[in-house]
Amino acid sequence: MFIESLKMATTTEPMATTEAVKRPAEEQEAVEAPEPKKAKVEEHPPALGGGSRPSPALVKKQIEYYFSDMNLKYDKFFHEKISQDPGGWLDVALLLSCNKVKAMKATQADILGGLAGSELEAKEEAGKAFVRRKENAKLPALEARPPLHGKKKQSNVHDGGVVFQVKGIPEEQTWLNLKEAVKAKLPEGGQVWFVSSVSEGGVCVVALSPFERDVEMVSTELQVNLGGADLVIEVCYADALQQALKMLPKGIKERREKSAKTRQKARNRAIQVGGQKFVNVNTLRGKVKEILGSRTDGEELKPGGPDYVLIRAIMDYHPAKDRKTACMKGIKVDVSEHGGSRCFWVIREDGGKGEDFSIKKCLDEIEKNPPYADAPAPAKGSAASPAGKKEDIAEQSPKKEGADSPANVNAEQSPKKTEDTPEVKKAESPEEKIA
Repeated sequence: MFIESLKMATTTEPMATTEAVKRPAEEQEAVEAPEPKKAKVEEHPPALGGGSRPSPALVKKQIEYYFSDMNLKYDKFFHEKISQDPGGWLDVALLLSCNKVKAMKATQADILGGLAGSELEAKEEAGKAFVRRKENAKLPALEARPPLHGKKKQSNVHDGGVVFQVKGIPEEQTWLNLKEAVKAKLPEGGQVWFVSSVSEGGVCVVALSPFERDVEMVSTELQVNLGGADLVIEVCYADALQQALKMLPKGIKERREKSAKTRQKARNRAIQVGGQKFVNVNTLRGKVKEILGSRTDGEELKPGGPDYVLIRAIMDYHPAKDRKTACMKGIKVDVSEHGGSRCFWVIREDGGKGEDFSIKKCLDEIEKNPPYADAPAPAKGSAASPAGKKEDIAEQSPKKEGADSPANVNAEQSPKKTEDTPEVKKAESPEEKIA
């Protein structure tokens, strides 16, 4: 009877009560912060079977996540189980069958004890225990879970320059009109490398040279008006990107590949933050997650310790650092006031509640402008740019359109560069293969 609701499971779980329970693979993503790796240092008396008892705070955090809107809008298994009970009660045996809870070696008593003071309600009947949302609160509508790590897989596909579609182009407007309109909106150093012909549906593909914040700028800030119409700008991903890349001339593909390699190489340079060196920004992100996962809720970082010094240095990259760090006397780990995830908090000198801050915003700013460990001091008045002026490409004459390109290629290229240079024999652009 449970086959339909459990068909997405990846692991067969042992008997919880009298039924075999399978949990969906998505349950592995339950808590945004990683599982604490230092459970053995928790100061709890050993369990009867040996080992250490799980921290009540960690048990509480995990169980509250299962019952949160954030989880239940995607968790079909728990959503259906809770919906089947008129009172909204969920058997604790099902919670004990979850991988995260089993990893803690939690018992029914641990769950009930951990929920003391929680908004969740618990009860015991005939030796069994049950948990529900406060006052049987209404469940969120069930939604399809978005693909895991989809954004991460697509995060670097525009390293060689943003490729996007422009929709809603009026019939009387040409690719040349669009090119000039886009060109006028780009920051210094940004160039239009390619513009396709306008399709019958008023759609055009544009490829730009790489520049700082290019994907963010095109996605959220670029606004183009042509012939009185506000055009729709959509950055290409997945199949749309693959089809767009097929329209690019070989020379432009090679430029994108070269630029992508330059960015990727720069991304993998060592950085230095808070007196500590890291292989790259991703390694720094991993260290921050480790610090979060090794502390219990409410635990302060030791002032002057390496973890404190590192997090304090990262905070200086926050867009609102002056306000966030005002009157600060310490840093702690606790649950965010904006949801069930855990984050760092600023402890104020006045002894008030303090304020949480987004470590993600800080890390994103570091990724935009990495503090490279080997970077020399910049010369006064100089400015680095992924697309330097010496890479400017002469505009192709409109007379060269048509015959040689199935997509009626309208690209900016330096004369003969894409035909006469040895670089033409390079392998096909990796972006086209992985898009």
